[in-house]
Amino acid sequence: MELILKLITAVRHKKAVSKLRGILKVCSVVFSCLLLSSWFYTQAFAADPDFFGQEAGNEFNYQGWEYGYGSYTLKETVYLDTSTFAPTTTYKTVSKFDGEYDGELWFEKGSGVLKLRGLRLWDEEDGWLTFKFSSGLPWAWYPVKQIGYNESNSTTMTVNQISGFNVSIDVTVLLKESVALGFDTLEAYKMKYILTMSGNGLYEQVTLYQWQVSYIGTIKYTDDECEETLTSFNIGGGTITQNTDTDGDGLKDYRELAVYTTNRESSDTDGDNMPDGWEVTYGLDPTANDASSDKDNDGYSNLQEYQSGTDPTDPEDYPGAFTPTPTPTPTTIPTVENGFGIGLIASISVISMLTISVWISKRRRK
Repeated sequence: MELILKLITAVRHKKAVSKLRGILKVCSVVFSCLLLSSWFYTQAFAADPDFFGQEAGNEFNYQGWEYGYGSYTLKETVYLDTSTFAPTTTYKTVSKFDGEYDGELWFEKGSGVLKLRGLRLWDEEDGWLTFKFSSGLPWAWYPVKQIGYNESNSTTMTVNQISGFNVSIDVTVLLKESVALGFDTLEAYKMKYILTMSGNGLYEQVTLYQWQVSYIGTIKYTDDECEETLTSFNIGGGTITQNTDTDGDGLKDYRELAVYTTNRESSDTDGDNMPDGWEVTYGLDPTANDASSDKDNDGYSNLQEYQSGTDPTDPEDYPGAFTPTPTPTPTTIPTVENGFGIGLIASISVISMLTISVWISKRRRK
């Protein structure tokens, strides 16, 4: 009982807060499915990364700041685990706080749902403490949940095989807003999580806030003591980063997945002979064939504008548009009347007289 009491109350300390925070953060990496519509799920391409973000090789890096501690880094890496909860296959996420091994989390994939199965934390006095949820705790699902949606789930748990404890998670979709990162500004869903642990006379509750983006997961995190933002990531088993553009269409892979719902392995998702990047630049739809449409109503189709290198949003810029030749600035020709001409003539006269004088003097010397 004393061991469990120390564990539960420890969530107010830096290390344990980081570990407990990691439960919700890593879950939210896969929670992106909650943010996606059922249409988008059925339209996913074969080459897309895992909908839940749970693939061996995935990696997420955060920069954080905590009251009383200062700045820190948090790194989370996903591994396949076939033994811990055998015969059930799970995905294990390993966390490192400022480069130091910080604990593990396990998730189980189901049909349309992802379940949190357990976690492992380090206690300075008692060593590793392993939490196991008896039936798994639903954390992420699809289709999309609307803003204002709330759901609570609970299950029993053991800590180092000590039974008699319960855990519950209450999730609310608060709103959608822009979040500025070092590499982009993304629209994200702000989520509120309430994690409660109870049993054997103990009760502890922690409230966390996370901002979620499809496929990427948590891009920002806050609680009463700290704040973290995403700085870099590898998803799709480590093949997609914040910099990759697989099809060379000018759109980053993660934006094709999470923002535009286009095919990151095809530069022309809708097959209308206009690159996805070009369509996005000019406000066209890269997922619908709009080649024959005329966005600026100038009499030329979007495709004709693309082929001619003109702007499909500017009716004054169209294929074959006449560009008037600029009128040259007239050059002032000196005249006697403008004063400048008089001075010029006088100068020429002076020079001519000097030349004649020199010539005459030379003749005389001969």
